[in-house]
Amino acid sequence: MRADDIWNDETARHYDTPGTGMFAAETLEPTVDRLVALADGGPALEFAVGTGRVAVPLAARGVPVTGIELSRPMVRQLRTKATEQQIPVIVGDMATATAPGRYRLVYLVYNTISNLLSQADQVACFRNAARHLVPGGRFVVELEVPQLRTLPPGREATVFHADDSYVGLDTYDLLSQHLVSHHFRIDDKGQVSLFRSPHRYVWPAEMDLMAQLAGFELESRHADWSGAEFTAESPAHVSVYRLPGGDTSAGPATASADTATPPTTVSAAPAGLQPDYPVRTERLLLRPLTAADVDDLLSYRSRPEVCRYVPFTPMTRDDVVSRLATMWANTGLTDEGQALTLGIEVAATGRLIGDVVLFWHSRAQRGGEIGYVVHPDASGQGYATEAARAVLGLGFDQLGLHRIVARIDERNTPSARLARRLGMRQEARLVRNDFFKGEWSTELDFAMLAEEWPAYRDGGTSVRT
Repeated sequence: MRADDIWNDETARHYDTPGTGMFAAETLEPTVDRLVALADGGPALEFAVGTGRVAVPLAARGVPVTGIELSRPMVRQLRTKATEQQIPVIVGDMATATAPGRYRLVYLVYNTISNLLSQADQVACFRNAARHLVPGGRFVVELEVPQLRTLPPGREATVFHADDSYVGLDTYDLLSQHLVSHHFRIDDKGQVSLFRSPHRYVWPAEMDLMAQLAGFELESRHADWSGAEFTAESPAHVSVYRLPGGDTSAGPATASADTATPPTTVSAAPAGLQPDYPVRTERLLLRPLTAADVDDLLSYRSRPEVCRYVPFTPMTRDDVVSRLATMWANTGLTDEGQALTLGIEVAATGRLIGDVVLFWHSRAQRGGEIGYVVHPDASGQGYATEAARAVLGLGFDQLGLHRIVARIDERNTPSARLARRLGMRQEARLVRNDFFKGEWSTELDFAMLAEEWPAYRDGGTSVRT
């Protein structure tokens, strides 16, 4: 069974059951209440957002929600409830797809992680969640506890529900940790319909190890969204994992006189960024993207060779139009977790040749990240370096960041050379740390501090390694 065969138009049309099942108020309201508290005033990202069962009421409670969803029919159903502006959605696999910016909360509800049918994909999902979170951010997973104790010896199936209108049973493959859920529904005329979905079941202990591999720590585990105690008899669990950092409540660490280093002056936390457009460099204009840029954006963002080592896949016209209406619509930064994407226009010709992005990851840590992509026809002329240097200036001089990083696939040698030309220091080489687009990749981490920036602000040419 392929995902396209399961989550098709027919499934999407009949997925919602307002007021009953997982849409019942007694199920949905505690879920939303807990997620509001865990988001703690920040933005949230839902993996497998589906038709918006949770995202729509969560957004209505004031939490900015973005979604990742593999099924276009499910997204179309979501669009009957919320616009792209209200809940932006990236179409893609939750184990690999990337949403712009960083989030205080990533969540995955109602057994959906079990839709990933291999252990490697489930681990990749945890790593993808970590990739999207600010320091101290949380990843919340709701999942059924495998019910193997109800499976009679020698049998391969167990009935988990039976009444006059619905019968549900699971068939198990114990060797692969796979099960298939079979849902038989009987209408008023006695007609029977069948929906089946494959899953890979996961024990809580195995899931905790996946979390550790992605850098998380288990913060809490309850039997439900209301906080009931998790016991050996609990049929499900809601587990909250947290990344290190982001919590300064304990105060600063102390050091002995033998090891203490001189203190660094710390300025106030960034208040926000609203540039005056266009941002001018010697040859370029950096400005917000508009609907008039669709063809130019498509001319390079649709190319497989451009997308090979960056966190997006070749885009269609619909993809570009959707991004322009949502995540590329920002003209400034008002809070952590946001991203500002600016077009790179050649002043002499008016041609859009690429785009550059500044992520604001953390207000408390004053951290950010840059990214850049340029049309192959315009490469080799220093345009990307010129644009990226201007964006470093926005981050350091206007937003007041302390540290800006660039994370680059080691095979993307032109981008690594660009980071060095900017004066960024290579701080790490993470060997085969990221399962990216179907293969393990090695990541190079570059960084620059605010106190280092003045030496490179005006185009200092010293290459750092």
